[in-house]
Amino acid sequence: MVKVEFSPTKNFALDEAPPQIGSFAIDEPTVNWYKCREQFANKFGKDCTGMFFSHERGHENSERVAYFMSMIEEVLGLKERSQYAKCTKNFAMWICPSPFWLDCEMKRSLYTILLRSGLEYDVGKNNFETALYSVNYSSDTKLAIMRFLFGFTKYTADPNTGYVKGWWSAFKDKTEDEIKKQLISPDSENKEECIVGVGTLWA
Repeated sequence: MVKVEFSPTKNFALDEAPPQIGSFAIDEPTVNWYKCREQFANKFGKDCTGMFFSHERGHENSERVAYFMSMIEEVLGLKERSQYAKCTKNFAMWICPSPFWLDCEMKRSLYTILLRSGLEYDVGKNNFETALYSVNYSSDTKLAIMRFLFGFTKYTADPNTGYVKGWWSAFKDKTEDEIKKQLISPDSENKEECIVGVGTLWA
């Protein structure tokens, strides 16, 4: 099990009712919650220094998301990891995404999907794979997520459709060959091919 350390508790004032579970917000004078990932994408840019994410009441739910995301970043071998803090309101957590996720709109889109998947992670059961594909945005793009987690994290637009906005729109209904062309290694010129893996998602 990966180790997760939480930063000091994040304080914010909220007089209204808690948002829908799985909503996102940026730390602004007025905290505006976004249930729709596409609407939040307009706020979630490459210069983002942190974000709120809502879950069921209870700080243990912050922990399950943090553990899940830490496992994702462990698989990817990220040197600089996302950081987490519990909030004074126990229906939300604070997240500072790793720079890895911020440098590309497609990565940021996937990040919000993975956070939603993390809501289904059970630390005791360690149901990582079940949680990973527990939302339709991830289950509909399972092959693309698998390839991404194998290290093919650089997105290239489909020459037939051009650049599309959002992970789900880019990869739903795509064939394995199409996905292999759209997700490539960031250091593909130096990546060694493995004879055993030729023709697979991880080669």
